[in-house]
Amino acid sequence: MSAADKASSGRLRQVIWAGPAVFLIHDVEEVATIQDWTFLHGDRLPALFRSLLPITTVEFGVAATALLLVFIAAACLADRARREGGRAVDFFVLLVAVVGTNALGHVAQAILFGAYVPGLFTAVLLGLPYACWGLATVARSGSHGVGWLAGAVGVAAVVQGPVATLALVLGKSLV
Repeated sequence: MSAADKASSGRLRQVIWAGPAVFLIHDVEEVATIQDWTFLHGDRLPALFRSLLPITTVEFGVAATALLLVFIAAACLADRARREGGRAVDFFVLLVAVVGTNALGHVAQAILFGAYVPGLFTAVLLGLPYACWGLATVARSGSHGVGWLAGAVGVAAVVQGPVATLALVLGKSLV
């Protein structure tokens, strides 16, 4: 492996292991603020989400933990694939794209509500920069082209809402 390949692999490894940390920090902000926020603003949510109210801190914490475990498992597989040349990094790249589209969703929600929404600060300060850095690192590594990455962003934008809703349903059913 050339020095350039080693450097690229090292940067990709940094992206892989920064992902769960960024996700965890972001979800701590959401867990800490979701219960009070939904109490105050839940009546303005779409009907599908209102049907899940009330959302307790514990229920949201269980949902966030389930998603964090998926992120950690994907990071483990992606790190191994990075070393061995496997394709498990594909799912991880999708998760990086989800972090970015989720951050944009938080910004859009804040604009619609005209106020703070749970997770806004870490989405803007950590999530969006992480996703940009992560996708750019993947593009520079040559493992995925820009078209593939754009497709991942599109898929992420579509799947993040339903997956988050399913995680919340899981959290509500386990608590």
